[in-house]
Amino acid sequence: MVVQERLDQPYAVFVAALHRCLAQAQTRARFEQGTSPMQYWPGLAVYVVTSVALAILIARALQQGATAGALFIAAFFALFLWRGGDYFRRNRPRLYRVDALPADLMPPT
Repeated sequence: MVVQERLDQPYAVFVAALHRCLAQAQTRARFEQGTSPMQYWPGLAVYVVTSVALAILIARALQQGATAGALFIAAFFALFLWRGGDYFRRNRPRLYRVDALPADLMPPT
């Protein structure tokens, strides 16, 4: 087995100290969080359309009496919503100020 050390706390301390130094230096940098908007918004649109299509597919399977198929698709749908929703929640493109580090950017301490 592998022994791994959690680095959440040292990372949070480093990022906070880095932002403090940047604020003291009065940097004029642009602080961005998340993925590129050109990648995020089309991806979110595909995610929503696929989610609606899977929900319709489950309903059609139930109408046809294919309960086992509907359950299989529903299990996949639940996994798709969970993982995809988590991805899009964490990677929403945003701007922030150097002196106002977003809480969701940092790991919990």
